[in-house]
Amino acid sequence: MTGAGVWVIDAKRYKDQRPSLVVEGGFIRPRVEKLIVGRREQTKLVDGMLRQIDIVQQVVPEVEVRGVLCFIKADLPLFGGWFEVRRGRVCWPKRLAAKISTASSGRLIDVDTTVRALEERLFSA
Repeated sequence: MTGAGVWVIDAKRYKDQRPSLVVEGGFIRPRVEKLIVGRREQTKLVDGMLRQIDIVQQVVPEVEVRGVLCFIKADLPLFGGWFEVRRGRVCWPKRLAAKISTASSGRLIDVDTTVRALEERLFSA
């Protein structure tokens, strides 16, 4: 049994480009969060991660499902290395490993049952 839940990790390789969050609006206009990688808007990556979270959540509704876009070979900042965008997170491998090792949803789950449910309902990538 563990309290960490299920992590959906979508690994992305963008060499020497830094992911960042740009927020527009929020007071008079609706708040819009955009993921920028290098100089290009890549919010579609967040949309894809959120779809994956929703699919896994449907399979195991009793378990907390967390989503992460993990950037490999990206231009790493000196500080931070982790930010939230909508219902997901963006990070780098070392930061993700640290977050997963200390995460706890506060609820215990049966890992074997959860893994079986995911294996039965989802296709391998």
